[in-house]
Amino acid sequence: MTDICERNQPVQGSQHHQHAEITWISMNHEAAKRDVKKLQEQIFQTTHDKNFHTARRLKKLLFISLNARFLAVLTVTSKQCRYIPGVDGIILKTPEEKWNLVEDLRSIKNINQNP
Repeated sequence: MTDICERNQPVQGSQHHQHAEITWISMNHEAAKRDVKKLQEQIFQTTHDKNFHTARRLKKLLFISLNARFLAVLTVTSKQCRYIPGVDGIILKTPEEKWNLVEDLRSIKNINQNP
Protein backbone atom coordinates (compact mmCIF):
# COMPACT_ATOMS: atom_id res chain seq x y z
CA MET A 1 0.00 0.00 0.00
CA THR A 2 1.33 3.44 -0.86
CA ASP A 3 0.40 6.77 0.68
CA ILE A 4 0.60 9.99 -1.24
CA CYS A 5 2.78 12.65 0.30
CA GLU A 6 2.27 16.44 0.04
CA ARG A 7 4.31 16.65 -3.17
CA ASN A 8 2.43 13.76 -4.81
CA GLN A 9 5.35 11.41 -4.35
CA PRO A 10 4.45 7.85 -3.33
CA VAL A 11 5.63 6.75 0.09
CA GLN A 12 5.93 3.01 0.77
CA GLY A 13 4.26 1.42 3.79
CA SER A 14 4.41 3.24 7.10
CA GLN A 15 7.26 5.65 6.31
CA HIS A 16 4.87 8.58 6.30
CA HIS A 17 3.56 7.93 9.83
CA GLN A 18 6.60 6.41 11.51
CA HIS A 19 5.42 6.27 15.12
CA ALA A 20 1.70 5.79 14.50
CA GLU A 21 1.66 1.97 14.47
CA ILE A 22 4.50 1.32 16.93
CA THR A 23 3.53 -0.20 20.28
CA TRP A 24 5.45 -1.48 23.29
CA ILE A 25 5.22 -5.06 22.07
CA SER A 26 6.25 -4.27 18.48
CA MET A 27 9.46 -2.46 19.48
CA ASN A 28 12.62 -4.42 18.69
CA HIS A 29 14.59 -4.42 21.97
CA GLU A 30 17.90 -5.50 20.47
CA ALA A 31 17.77 -2.99 17.62
CA ALA A 32 16.93 -0.20 20.08
CA LYS A 33 19.87 -1.17 22.31
CA ARG A 34 22.19 -1.34 19.31
CA ASP A 35 21.11 2.06 17.98
CA VAL A 36 21.45 3.81 21.35
CA LYS A 37 24.84 2.22 22.02
CA LYS A 38 26.06 3.27 18.57
CA LEU A 39 24.95 6.85 19.19
CA GLN A 40 26.59 6.88 22.62
CA GLU A 41 29.84 5.65 21.08
CA GLN A 42 29.66 8.44 18.49
CA ILE A 43 29.16 10.99 21.27
CA PHE A 44 32.16 9.60 23.14
CA GLN A 45 34.35 9.64 20.04
CA THR A 46 33.43 13.19 19.02
CA THR A 47 33.98 14.45 22.57
CA HIS A 48 37.33 12.66 22.69
CA ASP A 49 38.25 14.36 19.39
CA LYS A 50 37.21 17.71 20.96
CA ASN A 51 34.50 18.22 18.34
CA PHE A 52 32.04 19.67 20.84
CA HIS A 53 29.59 21.08 18.31
CA THR A 54 28.97 17.65 16.79
CA ALA A 55 28.88 16.03 20.24
CA ARG A 56 26.22 18.49 21.37
CA ARG A 57 24.15 17.81 18.25
CA LEU A 58 24.42 14.05 18.84
CA LYS A 59 23.41 14.47 22.50
CA LYS A 60 20.28 16.34 21.42
CA LEU A 61 19.55 13.57 18.94
CA LEU A 62 19.94 10.95 21.68
CA PHE A 63 17.71 12.97 24.00
CA ILE A 64 14.79 13.02 21.56
CA SER A 65 15.34 9.49 20.24
CA LEU A 66 12.41 7.08 20.51
CA ASN A 67 14.83 4.21 21.12
CA ALA A 68 16.47 6.03 24.04
CA ARG A 69 13.09 6.78 25.66
CA PHE A 70 12.04 3.17 25.12
CA LEU A 71 15.21 1.84 26.75
CA ALA A 72 14.83 4.24 29.68
CA VAL A 73 11.32 2.95 30.42
CA LEU A 74 12.43 -0.64 29.79
CA THR A 75 15.25 -0.25 32.32
CA VAL A 76 13.00 1.26 34.97
CA THR A 77 10.35 -1.43 34.50
CA SER A 78 12.78 -4.36 34.26
CA LYS A 79 12.65 -7.38 36.57
CA GLN A 80 14.86 -5.83 39.26
CA CYS A 81 12.69 -2.69 39.57
CA ARG A 82 9.32 -3.97 38.40
CA TYR A 83 7.34 -3.59 41.63
CA ILE A 84 9.27 -0.74 43.22
CA PRO A 85 7.54 2.60 42.69
CA GLY A 86 9.63 5.62 41.83
CA VAL A 87 9.45 9.02 43.48
CA ASP A 88 6.05 9.56 41.84
CA GLY A 89 4.66 6.36 43.43
CA ILE A 90 3.53 4.85 40.11
CA ILE A 91 4.07 1.21 39.16
CA LEU A 92 3.70 0.39 35.46
CA LYS A 93 2.36 -3.10 34.83
CA THR A 94 0.81 -3.25 31.37
CA PRO A 95 2.49 -2.62 28.02
CA GLU A 96 0.00 0.19 27.35
CA GLU A 97 1.04 2.01 30.53
CA LYS A 98 4.70 1.63 29.60
CA TRP A 99 4.12 2.91 26.06
CA ASN A 100 2.14 5.89 27.41
CA LEU A 101 5.16 6.79 29.54
CA VAL A 102 7.43 6.58 26.48
CA GLU A 103 5.08 8.98 24.68
CA ASP A 104 4.90 11.29 27.72
CA LEU A 105 8.70 11.58 27.77
CA ARG A 106 8.47 13.20 24.33
CA SER A 107 7.04 16.35 25.94
CA ILE A 108 10.17 17.06 28.01
CA LYS A 109 11.84 20.10 26.46
CA ASN A 110 14.55 21.20 28.90
CA ILE A 111 17.94 19.68 28.31
CA ASN A 112 20.96 20.71 30.33
CA GLN A 113 24.18 19.37 28.95
CA ASN A 114 27.87 19.95 29.27
CA PRO A 115 30.08 20.21 26.14
